[in-house]
Amino acid sequence: MTTRHSGKERLKILILSTYEGMDANAVRDYLLSFRLHSRHDYYYVLDCRRLDGRLDLRPFDVIVLFWDVFLLGPELSDAVREQMAHAPAVKVVFLQDEYRDVRRVNQAMAELGVRLAFTCVAEADHRVFYPPEAIPTLEGLYTVLPGYVPRYLEEARLDVHGPRAIDIGYRSRAMPFYLGDLGQDKTVIAERFQSLARAQRLADDISVLERDRLYGRQWVKFLRDCRCVLGTSSGASVVDFTGEIRRACERHLALRPDASYPDVKARFFADADWKVVIDTVSPRVFEAAALGCTLVQHEGLYGGILRPDEHYICVRRDYSNAADVIDRVQDRGFCREMAKRTHRDLIASGRYSFQAFARWFDGVLDKHVPGRGGEGSVSAIRFYGEGYLRQRQAIVPCGAGFVVTPSAQLVHHL
Repeated sequence: MTTRHSGKERLKILILSTYEGMDANAVRDYLLSFRLHSRHDYYYVLDCRRLDGRLDLRPFDVIVLFWDVFLLGPELSDAVREQMAHAPAVKVVFLQDEYRDVRRVNQAMAELGVRLAFTCVAEADHRVFYPPEAIPTLEGLYTVLPGYVPRYLEEARLDVHGPRAIDIGYRSRAMPFYLGDLGQDKTVIAERFQSLARAQRLADDISVLERDRLYGRQWVKFLRDCRCVLGTSSGASVVDFTGEIRRACERHLALRPDASYPDVKARFFADADWKVVIDTVSPRVFEAAALGCTLVQHEGLYGGILRPDEHYICVRRDYSNAADVIDRVQDRGFCREMAKRTHRDLIASGRYSFQAFARWFDGVLDKHVPGRGGEGSVSAIRFYGEGYLRQRQAIVPCGAGFVVTPSAQLVHHL
């Protein structure tokens, strides 16, 4: 059900994204949260790569670049960048994967005239990543999570007593070496727990292979089948301010594809690892908590959301407490109580719901965008109709979701 708030002026807000319909649930849920829970009116261009600079930006009070649009990537043409830079709307960016090319991203934000930025970086490091002198237009910088709890997870039935076929489950992907130790943790935890689970005859389903990735209903079913779910911090322990670390690693691995992580680290970023860290919590933590799984996580900060031994079974990064961890995993009563406590604090409390996030986001806009500044009104029918015919925008919002329309070329032929 759509939540609307009255009593204050409703802004016209344009969101630019590269959503393709088959992305992870976290992308869809984040995008939908604005139109479902905010009091403002949102208009989506879900494939901004097709824009050519002819979209009329004058009616919009705010333009949001969603985090799937890399500011240095080809997603925005030069014409669109120029058009945005001169648009009177307040420019807003949501940022993720902030460990790469930090200074060039600063420059792109300044060129676009970004006034508000929402980052996964801890507040204590805001100035390190986004110095005011590098982005003179930036007037507001706020730390957010990579994802929150959607309504369907809040309403999911909690069952910690039913049978589950998998004792320890995990899905992730191998990360590039240049993200440092924290990036490699995703592979380390998979390899270590495959050995631990089999030594203790625990049923495991653990993989970091791309072919084993799960999405949508398959992912939900997988979590419902797991008693315990592995996890690590979301982020990186190497922050590449200039991009040189990434380029050096890629050149080296192109010539020596079998080079080991310790070798690459020693050559290119040993001094940088753990110097500046991005350590936040993955949306998958909320998904697992909502579906009654017990979290088994590497020790980490997790954006201040998770507390060790209260919300998750803490695995030391050197695995010195592996025996204790396995004992707790095998203690089903202990796991059930932890799962219930984690669900209470992360899900049932509503503290991390998308509804709470959208309400907070509205408050931030009230502070920085006190009233309408766009010229004229926007007809949703005309906006999406023209987007469909001119920019081949095939995905449009509908009700509590998105629908995929037939291609404009197909309709023309018919």
